[in-house]
Amino acid sequence: MTPATEVPPQPVSVPPASSVEDVSSQRRGPWWRRALLTAVLCGVALLTGMSAFDWLSSFKTEPPRQEESAIRKTYGVVVFEVQPAHLQRVITAFGTTRADRQVTVAAEVSGRVVEADRLEVGRAVEAPRVSVGQDGQSVRSGGDLLVRIDPLTYEERVIQAKKLLAQDDVELTRLNQEHENNQRLLKTDQANLKTATVEFENAKNLRKQKVGTDSAVRRAEQEMRRYQSAVIRLENEIGLFDVRKQQLFSRRDAHESDLELAQLDLDRTEVRPPFSGVLSEVFVEQGQFVRPGESLVRLTDPARVEIPLSLQLSDYLEISVLREQGTPIHVALAENETAAPRWFSDPLDELRQAPEADERTRTVKIYTEVDNTEQEVPLLPGTFVHGRILGTVRRDTIAIPRDAVIDGMVFVAVPDEPDADSDSSPSSAAISARVERRPVKVSRTLQSLVMVEAGLAPGDWVVLTNLDVIFEGAQLKIINDSGIRRLADELARLRTPQVRIVEEIVRMRPPQP
Repeated sequence: MTPATEVPPQPVSVPPASSVEDVSSQRRGPWWRRALLTAVLCGVALLTGMSAFDWLSSFKTEPPRQEESAIRKTYGVVVFEVQPAHLQRVITAFGTTRADRQVTVAAEVSGRVVEADRLEVGRAVEAPRVSVGQDGQSVRSGGDLLVRIDPLTYEERVIQAKKLLAQDDVELTRLNQEHENNQRLLKTDQANLKTATVEFENAKNLRKQKVGTDSAVRRAEQEMRRYQSAVIRLENEIGLFDVRKQQLFSRRDAHESDLELAQLDLDRTEVRPPFSGVLSEVFVEQGQFVRPGESLVRLTDPARVEIPLSLQLSDYLEISVLREQGTPIHVALAENETAAPRWFSDPLDELRQAPEADERTRTVKIYTEVDNTEQEVPLLPGTFVHGRILGTVRRDTIAIPRDAVIDGMVFVAVPDEPDADSDSSPSSAAISARVERRPVKVSRTLQSLVMVEAGLAPGDWVVLTNLDVIFEGAQLKIINDSGIRRLADELARLRTPQVRIVEEIVRMRPPQP
């Protein structure tokens, strides 16, 4: 139920659609009028803005225009000053020193070591002095004792050999005496034989005359035969005297040899150094039993050391040419690549080399020696050293850093002509220049340098930096001091230079335009 106070809803009347569209079109008007009005308004606004911009622009002054050359980019570079010089090859090689004389002293006889005092590594020992005796034989005297082996057995052998020789002398004396006695007996028996022969003939004559008897003849004949046998025996003894004497002399010579061997073995019980040197290793102790051939000590002579050096074939041929020309060749040696030379070898007048090259390394090994008596500090055997040999000298050679050469071309900095208003002369702090691309002819490469045969002149500046961005005609700026490098500077940058300046030909001066 609807309350009494509430007004009941009334029906709403909706006008037809056609009547609504007519009312809206009457309010807006035709569409082309609206479009025309919008275009007119936009044009008026645009003209008004342009007029205002022109009016405001009239109060602003135009900045001055820069020339095209003034806005070109300038590159800061480092250059290398070309300067011909006498350059000398420095041939480098490595090697390990070894003693010119080194020997391991071994025992020559067996026995127990009864004396081995002061066997210490580093001990200097003196060798026996050798002199020529009156009989022309060499005699050894003096020298330090290294090891003494028990000599008792060998002394007994010497005594026994001497006794045998004494027996031979007695035998020889007896043989001579027998020979003299046999000669006297032979004369006596020969006389008796002659008498017995006469008596035998007389007995036969008496029997023929019927005076003698047969028994007398037989006794005379027996007596004669006895003396004949005695004469034959003595002649035999006398004839064998020379043979027996020769046998005795041979036996005596053998006994003399035995004595010499026994004496030699006795002398070998005292081990002395074969040459003066330093003990570098000890293998034996006192009381130890040693046998022939067993090592006792190792002895090294540090007075002279030998260094084998391995060279490339080209370096070896260069040294051979210098030697044939009569140029003295010395090897400077240092403990490493950068150290100054500390030792100097003998001249390589008689170049010694290995009979064949190394197949693996393709190198040729030469040998040089160092006399430590002429060195301030001795060169010890076993030291690894760096050798340097001065090679041929190339005169008036132009060398530049090889990094500056790109496909046979280099960039050369040509200084600008000095301007009266600007300080761009070579004496100023910074030098202005332009780039010129130039071909060069390279002959040889030496480490970080290349030798140039054509394309550069003394005093030219070769650009070293910014090579990837500069071009022909580019503008450059060079710091007069730090921006210019010379050949001596490049060599100083090398860890192990293989070339050195013998004499500078051209002074270091900036190139003139």
